[in-house]
Amino acid sequence: MICLTRPTHYSPYAGSAQPSSIDCHRADLLILDVAEPGRSSGVKQVFKKTPDWTCLVEYRQDPARNSLTRRIVTFRKIDTAYRRHEATHCQQLYDGAEFAQMLREIGFSVRIVHQYRNHPLNPNYTGLIARKG
Repeated sequence: MICLTRPTHYSPYAGSAQPSSIDCHRADLLILDVAEPGRSSGVKQVFKKTPDWTCLVEYRQDPARNSLTRRIVTFRKIDTAYRRHEATHCQQLYDGAEFAQMLREIGFSVRIVHQYRNHPLNPNYTGLIARKG
C-alpha cells in the first residue's frame, strides 16, 4: 500500500523536515491492491527452484473466515551448504468492491483498477486508488 499524506507533526530534531510519523487516517491518497477470496483457488502447493534457491509454499484457504495461510519453506545454497528458513503468512481476504465501499464511507473517492499502467494484477486481486475529498 502507498499512503501519501501531509505531515501533521515533525521530528523534534532541529532543522529536520522529516515527519516523525504518518497517520493513514489523514491520508490524501491511498494506492493498494486487495487480495480477494479465491486467491489460491485449486492451488494447494507451489514449488519454485533456481540453481541456488528453492521455495516450497503450501496454501490453506479458510472460506468461512475469508483467510489464506501460506506456509513457506526456503532453501538457499551458501557455498556447499544449504540454509533453511520457514515462515507462515496469514492474510485476510476482502471483496475489492466491498473494500472500496468501506473507503467511500470514510470520505474517499475510489477508483477500482485491474492493472497499474501496463501491469495487470493477478486474478483475484483488485486495485484501488482512493483520494480524500
